[in-house]
Amino acid sequence: MVNVAPKDIVILGAGVAGIRAALDLEKKIDSRTGRIVLVDENDYHQYLYKIQEVCNKDYEEKDIIVPIFRLIKGKNIEFIKASVRTVDPERRVVDTTGGEIPYDILVIALGSHIAYFGIEGLEENSLTLSSFEAAREIRSRIEELFKEVAQKTFDTLKFSIRGFDIDLGAKWKKIKYVDDFVICRNIIMKDEKTQFLLAVLSKPPESDDIERYYEQLLDWAVQNSFPDLEKLSTI
Repeated sequence: MVNVAPKDIVILGAGVAGIRAALDLEKKIDSRTGRIVLVDENDYHQYLYKIQEVCNKDYEEKDIIVPIFRLIKGKNIEFIKASVRTVDPERRVVDTTGGEIPYDILVIALGSHIAYFGIEGLEENSLTLSSFEAAREIRSRIEELFKEVAQKTFDTLKFSIRGFDIDLGAKWKKIKYVDDFVICRNIIMKDEKTQFLLAVLSKPPESDDIERYYEQLLDWAVQNSFPDLEKLSTI
């Protein structure tokens, strides 16, 4: 059990509300008579308005999550990494995976949760963009699907989701990285809404003839890919 002095405040959740409450209240609490205990299941704070960046392009982890100790360094705030189980208001105790934490004042800032509204199969067959870890799971699944399609349909072509900027209205476009060379084809399906991007990813071609070969290879791939792409577009 964590020993809490009289008039101590326990804050559940280190999201925007929890962190803000801890920092603001810390300025008003005399460290000689009380302290603030901050509880969260993660040891980092996440900027939820940025987590979608994890799914669709290269990102800097430091721009999306920040260790909690950096936010409370030098403050009269104690951090406990634990998950909340129950709250007993009569005993003034919070039961967590790290033990019981007594309190005088309790702030509950545990954030939102996903609602599935009773729709059958929705929870089992969906991914939610609700946290940094959830965003990483979505990104991982997207990459897996691209790899599966590429390996199933073509041996020599790869889909790339490395975050380069493509004008989908263009018939084709070349992108040169420091180490990689990409030639792309945009494929518009019959419904004129669904689009796919085919690409050859390789080292920079040694000659114009090899570059032209890549373009011819993609022309051939486009002509022969529609049956598989039509199946994929129905998923």
